[in-house]
Amino acid sequence: MILLVSEFFIRYFTPERVEAVTIFPFIILKHHDMKEDKVIVNHERIHLRQQAELLVVFFIFFII
Repeated sequence: MILLVSEFFIRYFTPERVEAVTIFPFIILKHHDMKEDKVIVNHERIHLRQQAELLVVFFIFFII
């Protein structure tokens, strides 16, 4: 798991209300203080596990 913070990425490459996104093996957060939010980080870790189980490509097709 690699935590990144990029308001630019979240703003221009995700829907409006998104605060964090997981693209294996990265968790991209909108703000630095979100690194301390255990609920959000745990939620995104679940997506990491799902992507690993579904071999990433199938996960992307599943959510679309």
